[in-house]
Amino acid sequence: MKKQKVDPILNFDQYIKKSCFPQTPPILFHYSSVEGLYGILTSQSLWATSIHYLNDSSEFKLSVELVEKILAKNVFEAPKIFLEKLRESLFRVQDINIFVASFSEKGDQLSQWRGYCPNGGYAIGFSGNDLRELALEQDFKLLPCVYDSTDQCILLYEIIRDHIYCYETQKETTPLEQREKLLNEIGKSFSQHLVYFAPLIKNTSFKEESEWRIVSKPKAINSADVNFRTRNSLLVPYCKFNLTRDTQKLKLDTIRVGPMPHDDLAMQSIVDFVIRHDIEFQGVTKSKIPYRHL
Repeated sequence: MKKQKVDPILNFDQYIKKSCFPQTPPILFHYSSVEGLYGILTSQSLWATSIHYLNDSSEFKLSVELVEKILAKNVFEAPKIFLEKLRESLFRVQDINIFVASFSEKGDQLSQWRGYCPNGGYAIGFSGNDLRELALEQDFKLLPCVYDSTDQCILLYEIIRDHIYCYETQKETTPLEQREKLLNEIGKSFSQHLVYFAPLIKNTSFKEESEWRIVSKPKAINSADVNFRTRNSLLVPYCKFNLTRDTQKLKLDTIRVGPMPHDDLAMQSIVDFVIRHDIEFQGVTKSKIPYRHL
C-alpha cells in the first residue's frame, strides 16, 4: 500500500505570502545588554530560544486560544471527527520545539530599552535583507509579528481551511483502514503549522514594538544543534543562529548606544571593539532618550 502523505501545498511559505506579511525592512535592531552584545560580536551569532521558554509564555497560548475560538464557531463544513482531531492536536503543540530570536523595526524605543536592557544596553542594527538570506540558509524564516486581531484570525482560518481541504481531497482515495492514519498525519501537520506561527501572533497592546522574529522549523530536543544555557533557575534550550558565512566578516548597519551614564565613553568603546575585531559597520549612534527616563 502506497504511503499517504499530507498534500505538499500545505507548506509554510504559502502563508508567508499573505498580505499580513509586509516587505522586510532595510534595518532591523536587536536590543541587548553589554554582556549580550559582547557575546554576539565575538561569536558572530545569536541564540534562538525555544518558544516554550520565552519571557512571556502567554504569547504562545494566544494562538491556541484563537484556534479554539474559531473551531467553536462551527463555521467549517467538515466531518466532526476531523474537527475533533484538530482540537486534539492543540494539546500536541507543547511537545514541538520552535526556536526564535527577536528584532525590532525601531532602534530607539523606550519600552525596548526598559524591557531588554534597563541597566543600559545597545541596539544592534542588521540589514534586513542579509538577515532574511541568512535565515533561509539555516532553515529559519524571518517574519513580522502579527498584532491585528483580524489578520491573526485570517491567518489561522486559512491554516484550518487548507487542512480541511487536504483531508477531504485525500480521503476519497484513501482506503477505509488507512483513514485513521491520514487523520493523524494531517493533525500532526496542523500542530506543526500552528506552533510555527504561534511566535508571530502577539497581543495588539505590543504593536508599538514593531517586532520581527527569526523562526526555526520544528526541531527535536536531542538534535545536534540544540544546546542549553542557564537563566535564573532554568536550563533553557537554544540553537545558534550564525550572523556570517564561513569566509565573510560580520557586517552591521549601526550600533546604537542606549540611555546610560557615560554614553560617550560607551560609544568610543564600541568603535574600538569593532575595529579590533575587524567588523564592518556603518557607525555608532547615541539614543535620543535621556537616561533618567529608564
